[in-house]
Parts: sequence; C-alpha cells; structure tokens
Amino acid sequence: MKKLFFLIFLTFLYSQTFAYEFVIKESRFNGETTVNKIVKILKNKGLKIFTIIDHQKAAEEYGLKMPFEKVIIFGNPKVGTKFMLENPVVGIELPLKILVYSRKGKTYLVYKSPMEIEKEYKLQRYHKFFIKLGKGLKKITDMVSK
Repeated sequence: MKKLFFLIFLTFLYSQTFAYEFVIKESRFNGETTVNKIVKILKNKGLKIFTIIDHQKAAEEYGLKMPFEKVIIFGNPKVGTKFMLENPVVGIELPLKILVYSRKGKTYLVYKSPMEIEKEYKLQRYHKFFIKLGKGLKKITDMVSK
C-alpha cells in the first residue's frame, strides 16, 4: 500500500513539475541557419535581440562536448515592462526565448506557449495580447519549420 501511495505521489509531483506547455517544431535548416533566420525575422519585426546563449560553446570551454544548442532571448521592452510592473515574477519568463538545438541530424525550435505565461502569472486581462503573441510566435517559427 505504501508503494502504491508513493507511486501516485510521484506521478502527481512529476505532472506538476513539468506542467509547462512548450511548442516544439522541427526546422528545415541546420542549427546556425535556423538561428540566423529567426534573428533576422525578429529584427525585421522590430523586436530587440537581448542576447544569444551558446550552450555548445559554453560546454566546450569546460572540455565538454554537446551538439548545437542556442537560446535566442528577445522581446519588446515596452510590452514586457508593463507585465513586470503588474507581476514582477513574470520577469523570470521575460524576455521571451526560443531554443534551437540539433540532435541526430535534425534541428528543433522550442518556445513556451504565451498562453501558459498568461495563465501562470495571472495576466488574463491581457488575454487578447497573449493570443496575438502566440499567433506571432507560430508565424515566426513556421517560417523555418517543416
């Protein structure tokens, strides 16, 4: 009986820990080309690229090997500031991020669903904005995905 309770508890804990909704797509291009195309699209849309984190390069600096993996951090400070003033904790999610990584000859894009951010940080009064943001991220990532 104790084992059954423990398994049920672990299942609940696991479902709560990984409850985030991520959008994952396969890219038509290799990792570097995918990142370059996304950055170009974001800049053309007037968004600020804050930085690009190169996980592969960081691993190599410590003598470790890993396949291509970069995170593009971007956003619009005018919009993000408004949300952070309403709920400072949303700053952990902002600016937005798109992860691009390659494994076994394929490249993938990953981003957190804006609807998940809206729900998690109780920003429902901006629901129309988050719908628009979700459509925008879909359109941007569709430009490089299969």
